[in-house]
Amino acid sequence: MDYPSTEMDIPALAQHYLPEGVERVQAISAQQIHFVNHSMGGILVRYFLQENHLSVNSKVMMLCPPNQGSELSDKFGGSWWYQ
Repeated sequence: MDYPSTEMDIPALAQHYLPEGVERVQAISAQQIHFVNHSMGGILVRYFLQENHLSVNSKVMMLCPPNQGSELSDKFGGSWWYQ
């Protein structure tokens, strides 16, 4: 799933993009949903799961979530080319 990571804040991204993906998977009668994510995707899933629950035995695999933020984003976040 692709999302505009530099155009919206984390709560807005999690509320707008993740429910749509979950609904698509549930529409095919999936019994479990597994999230495999990288970087900010892990932060989005973590935020989403604060308000939502997955079915029993669903799993989340996070690859390098920036738990303490990103030094590169802090340094270059205001640059035109970063946006």
